Order: sequence, then structure tokens, then C-alpha cells
Amino acid sequence: MFFESKKVGVYTPDFVVEDKIFIEIKAKPFIARQDIIQFWHYLTSSNYKLGFLINFGRAGGVQLVRKVYDKAREKTRKNAEFSGGISQNGAEFNSEKR
Repeated sequence: MFFESKKVGVYTPDFVVEDKIFIEIKAKPFIARQDIIQFWHYLTSSNYKLGFLINFGRAGGVQLVRKVYDKAREKTRKNAEFSGGISQNGAEFNSEKR
């Protein structure tokens, strides 16, 4: 994990696909806001650009959160760090390319 371009710790994702995508697995009744915030921080402080948060514990089926983080979008990063990955109106933050 990196902070201000300095290595500050080690994060080991549950799975890594082709050294490009990290996958975080949960088995909870639902994905809480804090889970998404934590997932976003893992993504922004790692060298990965794409991550999936997958929850297998939900009674209605699998829950999937996909996030894309492009390090060239430093302004987006600053906003996400400020809001913890959640926009000011409470909506989930998403920096996917359109």
C-alpha cells in the first residue's frame, strides 16, 4: 500500500487476476458502506486499477461492486479521499471511464 508515493504497508488481496485485477471476497448479509470505503482505499493505495468486491453472504444472491481507479485522475483521488469513496450526497463514488 502506498501513501503520497511512499510504501506504508502491505495489502494482500483475496485474489489477483493476471497481476492487474484484485478481488476482495466477503460473506456477509450485506455489503456495508464501510466495506465499500475500505475497498476503495485498498484500490487507491495499491498499484491496481481495477477491483471487484464480491459478497457471497447475501440471501438474495451474489452482490458485486466493480471499481476502476485511474491514477492519472489525481483530482478524483483527492475528492474520494475526502469523502471516503462516498459522494457528498451519500451516493457510492464511481470513477469508471465512460
